Amino acid sequence: MELCERCGSISLGALRRDLPTSLAARLGARQGMMLLDDGSALALSASECRLCALIQEALLRSSCHRAHDPLARLSLAPDAVVLEPKSDSQGSTFPDPPTGGSHLTGFNVTATEATTGQLIQAKIRLYTQGQRSVIDESELPELPSRVIHISGSAVRLLPSGGRRGRYAALSHCWGSAGRQPLKTTQANLQSHLQHIPWASIPKTFQDAITITRRIGLDYVWIDSLCIVQDDHQEWLKESKRMGSIYEQAEITIAASHTPGCWEGFLFPRCPPPPSVEIPNFFSQCARDAEVCDTSKIQVFATIRRDTAANTFPEFGALNSRAWATQEWLLSRRIVFFTKGALIWSCKAITQRETGERCYSVSRNTRWKNVVEQYSDRQLTFATDRLIALEGLRMELGKKIACEYAFGVWKESLPNQLLWQVTKRIEGTAILDPLKLPTWTWAHVPCGVRYLTIDRAKNQCDSIAFEDGDMRRLSMQTWAKRVSTVSTAMDSQGEGNPVTAAIRTDIASSHAKLTSSMAQYILDTDGAPIGWTVFDLASEDAASGVVLALALMGTISRRDEQAERRLGTIVSKKLRHYWVLLVRQRSDGSCCRIGVGKTYGSKWWEDADIKTLELV
Repeated sequence: MELCERCGSISLGALRRDLPTSLAARLGARQGMMLLDDGSALALSASECRLCALIQEALLRSSCHRAHDPLARLSLAPDAVVLEPKSDSQGSTFPDPPTGGSHLTGFNVTATEATTGQLIQAKIRLYTQGQRSVIDESELPELPSRVIHISGSAVRLLPSGGRRGRYAALSHCWGSAGRQPLKTTQANLQSHLQHIPWASIPKTFQDAITITRRIGLDYVWIDSLCIVQDDHQEWLKESKRMGSIYEQAEITIAASHTPGCWEGFLFPRCPPPPSVEIPNFFSQCARDAEVCDTSKIQVFATIRRDTAANTFPEFGALNSRAWATQEWLLSRRIVFFTKGALIWSCKAITQRETGERCYSVSRNTRWKNVVEQYSDRQLTFATDRLIALEGLRMELGKKIACEYAFGVWKESLPNQLLWQVTKRIEGTAILDPLKLPTWTWAHVPCGVRYLTIDRAKNQCDSIAFEDGDMRRLSMQTWAKRVSTVSTAMDSQGEGNPVTAAIRTDIASSHAKLTSSMAQYILDTDGAPIGWTVFDLASEDAASGVVLALALMGTISRRDEQAERRLGTIVSKKLRHYWVLLVRQRSDGSCCRIGVGKTYGSKWWEDADIKTLELV
């Protein structure tokens, strides 16, 4: 079955054309394309066109009173069937790269139902070849280099040798430096290959082995045992494979609320709270009897004795561990063993053992969210700052064609540079054992939060990594010297729109301490025109050359340049600019010192477009 002529004409350009005014007003949409003039013709077209058949099924599923009826038929009125682009201009579908300048996630189909005259809408998802990440579970995955083999009561370390099999993986906290987990080292490798005595195995590992055995799997992967810990080269190699290890695992067992490996995570369970049946709960719903026989539904009342702190993974000790980030994001299925309940999480849902659904922020795969969550978490070794995300980065790299360097994806620049520290970093220099570029969030030894970017547009003429040197970021954009910042706002700034905008943005910052860390950028008259948060608490603008670089703004750089060239005003609304603050060095390059916002275009009128190199 081929595509009909109309479906064959669907394209990004067609979806982004303006709809006729009358149709746009009826649908409340601005752009799209008309698939059919007469919706009643969809059924016939669906018998001959695969995409029309898909659209018909999607519309039927969206028609709530027919969705669960296997004999239901879709009846559409002779009104237009319209396709509207479903896109995300802010790139929140990242790391999927933009298509034709738009992060298109699919299209919405709108039609009119014949019997009710109501509009019904369905969603069609779009993806490119290689984007659809579906693991074929009919084929056994290749085992990690080593796994713990469970045979009856015997436990031993097994080199996989390329064999295939289903296995569990453990996500856990190692514990304090004073009581580290059982490890495989070069000295005990051979003995672990023969047998690992049960009495020597930490309780958390014992619990994981017990669960693995109970669910019928023969193998479990535990990092401290399956990687030779004093072989640095092996550790580097295996750390890059961790993303794949967790993604290919049949299930991940997360010891969510256990701070160390010796405590165990199979906590004693309290008896369930009492419940009371409410026998006549649906007694007033007799009119719905034709739709649902409510007399057969039993309704019970009970109480919840657990708390968020002992139930949700976000409150457990494991949530503070940086390595858990990629383990949780890449695992297809996770069971979180918390103190209060079991939490099941897969790529589709997260829910309690009671069946109640819940939202887990730790399963949010948007890169900015990943960075914000990850940067807050703890590392035993500061040098693992990027390595602990390497598995996730490599798995993402298999699905997208984006350039990556030091925790940043080129295709999402410049907005990935607009992060701020969440707490004051004292001293005169940032302690970074990896000597990373100053523009990356991984350079600072604390959590970061991204500035709220609302419908902003790129202000840079160009931005790219230097050829052969990914540490250097070349940028061409408006640059303005900042000469004065202040911790207090002058009284002359009170009551004007800029002051109001500054206070609104500082108050809505994702970082709680922004209001105490922010300083005000002043113009030559001492009036506030913006705000900044320096990376270092001791930083200021008084010494050397400090520049504000306009990375993003509320109008496009093309409109900005046209205004300057023609002397016209595109918009009279207060203009916002998201800026990076940099300090020029003696060799001409620049290092990042902070981030912030400025308001209004007047301050930028004498700014020049400069080509700068950030290091």
